[in-house]
Amino acid sequence: MEFWTSERRGAVEIATFSNPPHNYIGKPQLDELAQLVAQWRDPSIRAVVIQSRTGENSGFTQYSVEELYGMASDPALSRYAGAVVRGYKAMFDDMMALPKVVIAAMNGDALGGGFELTLACDLRIGQHGDFRYGNPEVRAGVMPRSLCSSDSSMKSSTTLQPERWS
Repeated sequence: MEFWTSERRGAVEIATFSNPPHNYIGKPQLDELAQLVAQWRDPSIRAVVIQSRTGENSGFTQYSVEELYGMASDPALSRYAGAVVRGYKAMFDDMMALPKVVIAAMNGDALGGGFELTLACDLRIGQHGDFRYGNPEVRAGVMPRSLCSSDSSMKSSTTLQPERWS
C-alpha cells in the first residue's frame, strides 16, 4: 500500500494515512482504505483506529479538487461519477457495519471527503489545536454525497439553503 500503513497492537488495528504534501483523499487512497476495511472483518481485531501521519499538513483533508475537476470536465469520466460516489458510500457503509469500534484520531484538519471519512467512524477524538472540521463544499451549493442513505435523501436535503447556516 502506498497511502496507508497498518500496525497491530494487541487486538487494536491502527491504520495511518499519509499523502504528502496536503493529505488529499481521492480514488487511490479510498481504494486502499476499502482493502483495509475488508481486512478489519478479522474477529481477532476488536477495535480500529484511523489516523493521519503526525506532522505538517496532517489530518484528512478534502477530496482532491484536481481529480473532481478532471471527472467533471471530461464527459467520458463524468458519466461514471455517480458510480464512483456509490462505491465510496458502499465502503463507508461496510466500515460502519463492522462489529467493532472504529475510532478516528483527528490530529489535523478534516474537511470535505476527509470529514465524511471521520463521520463513518463510531468515535471521533480530536487533538487540541487550531484545526478545521466540516464540509466547506456546502457553501458552494455542493452537498456531501458519500454518507447519504439514498438518492432520495439527497433530493430532500438539497432544499436546504446553505447561506442560512453560516
